[in-house]
Amino acid sequence: MSRLIDQLPEPAAKEQSPKLFVMSAPRTGTFGLYKAFKMLGYRPYHMAEVCGHGVPHIRIFQEAIKSTHPAYASAATKPYGRAEFDKWFAGYDIPSFLLDAIYQAYGDEPGVRFLLTERGPDSWVRSVTVGPAELLVALDQPGPLGLSRHFDSFNDEFFNLATFMYKSMAEGKGPNDSGAQDALRRYYVKYIAKAKAAAPSGKIHVIKLEEGLDWDYICPFLGREVPCEAYPRGNDRGEFKQIMSGFVAPGIKKAILGVSAVVVPLVGVGAWVLVKYGPLLMKKTA
Repeated sequence: MSRLIDQLPEPAAKEQSPKLFVMSAPRTGTFGLYKAFKMLGYRPYHMAEVCGHGVPHIRIFQEAIKSTHPAYASAATKPYGRAEFDKWFAGYDIPSFLLDAIYQAYGDEPGVRFLLTERGPDSWVRSVTVGPAELLVALDQPGPLGLSRHFDSFNDEFFNLATFMYKSMAEGKGPNDSGAQDALRRYYVKYIAKAKAAAPSGKIHVIKLEEGLDWDYICPFLGREVPCEAYPRGNDRGEFKQIMSGFVAPGIKKAILGVSAVVVPLVGVGAWVLVKYGPLLMKKTA
């Protein structure tokens, strides 16, 4: 079966495989880390980069999850391994995502390290519920955002990816399904335990968000000097909405223009029919 990853070019010989991987679940300070790494001169791969690359990387991310997740993997699809990840992450210093597959692909390589940020399970569930889950619900309801999926491939593919990611964390449940939050909590507790237990010995650095996340927690681990600039703030609820609006707004505009292109002519035709044949219709129904 043909795979999307096979359509990407092989990485250039000069490009080295990443030496640091962020194994954190979403909504655990990862966007703050993303901004911090960029300030330190790295090129990290985060969900912002997935969206920035548009539909191709969104589809590859879905393919990668399906090829490696136990609930979705198929014998007909070759799972992503070291070769696939090297192509996908070419040019990036610090990738994220896909815990088990990344450990298997890079865990034994000398010099590779892993970073894990964690927070309390209840706090994590609340963050997912008021951020990504709300966006998923909005994309699946009538209105400009939901309608935009039918006019814009990015918004449609992003919805598919976000839905797939949510359900893979919530035992197949959607945001409005009964028991979804309990399922999310079970997933996160297991995820953190596995991230720590399966990590190659001595190669993982764990940071608890409740204890703080700043330069003093990551620079010694990276072997870098602490910058003079303040550590970047992570994405709170307001910032999350602002970030995502930048990606989905063009699709909403397409939807509005598309609907207008259909509705306005229909309204014009209706008005013309009413003016021309209205009196005659009125006589027949009198």
